[in-house]
Amino acid sequence: MKHTIDSLMAELAVARFPERWRGFFDEVMADFDVHGCLAAAPAYYDRLEGEYAPFGEELPIFREAAREVGGREALARFLSLLVYAQRDRGAIRADLAALDLPRPPGGGHSLAYDMLPGLAVAAGIPDAVARMRSRGIGDALLLPSIRAIGKTVGGYRLRYGGNPGFHLLLWHQLTLDGRLFFIGRLQIEVPAAFPSAAVVYRHRDGRTLALADGIPLHRDGYALGSKNYEDTEGARTPTVTETETAFCGYPFDERGYVKGAAVTLPKSEWTRVLGKGDPVISLHIPAGGKLTDELVSETMAEIRAFLATYFADCDYRAFFCHSWMMDPQLDEMLGDDANITKFRRRFHPLTARSMGRGVFNFIFHRMDTDFRIEELPGDTSFQRKLKELYLAGGAIYELHGYFF
Repeated sequence: MKHTIDSLMAELAVARFPERWRGFFDEVMADFDVHGCLAAAPAYYDRLEGEYAPFGEELPIFREAAREVGGREALARFLSLLVYAQRDRGAIRADLAALDLPRPPGGGHSLAYDMLPGLAVAAGIPDAVARMRSRGIGDALLLPSIRAIGKTVGGYRLRYGGNPGFHLLLWHQLTLDGRLFFIGRLQIEVPAAFPSAAVVYRHRDGRTLALADGIPLHRDGYALGSKNYEDTEGARTPTVTETETAFCGYPFDERGYVKGAAVTLPKSEWTRVLGKGDPVISLHIPAGGKLTDELVSETMAEIRAFLATYFADCDYRAFFCHSWMMDPQLDEMLGDDANITKFRRRFHPLTARSMGRGVFNFIFHRMDTDFRIEELPGDTSFQRKLKELYLAGGAIYELHGYFF
């Protein structure tokens, strides 16, 4: 039977797929008919492991998943399409936003289906390594990012009842771009675009101040639509206005809320230094290991040296983080001496729309919403305090944070 893209997607019960895939479907299927799907060959993963060691102890899982996908022709054809689509680094994110991944008939867990995204990412490893090496980045700096691909399987196990799988297809596009690196205690994304609806200004004495610019706000000054801030009565969307002599707008306070009183910043004293879309270095905090103030300071020095050496062409404006760790409520919950508190205080917080779910993923390893707060573990004092907060109706929010 000769497949069309519509018949293949119907066979896999995939309701949405990118229209641009129609343009290369026949080419990919013709190649599949002659050569099969390389990413569905177990031996391919032995070769990758020998060259880059991306899988470690998870190599048998990748090999077995490839074997199972190879035994399902429709799934192997789909994998061939996904691998081909990934070659267009400029289009793949839009593709993934318009794509439903196949799910096993009848639901439940299936290694072939659950690992399919991981097989696609693995197929992009050689090109990703070539991108990083082209900048002169050696294996000691680039291979930790590549090896995070295999470690993703363990993260899936934590969150999905011990079953192996791969849940970070979109995230690891950064790895395949050659833009994600482990430096010291942190992980950096080079570059990212500043996403906040804010404009930051610097005074000639060094002070900085952020003004809200186009973010819908609850009447209390928090991002409208966030948990506990859904009520639209008194909502507003402040913007920055500019005259010949000044910038005018509503500033964020030390908690990340937007104040109700406007300020005027004379251009003779204030300069715009950061706004939405400007290049920043996004900081991510990998699980495991301490986050001491000393270690973070050492890491930041290493990051600056890394960027100056390998990304001198990146005119980044600031460092940025989007995380539940940016919530100032943690200061009171954990105390001034806590590592998380000290890390958070490096940043200026900015409210962003949040339903307060991020902490469940990282502290309780729950990505779903089908659980009762009372049933979450309370093995640590932090877990117990979080449960108490949520049971009282509160939340820890994912905020934006920046520093220069």
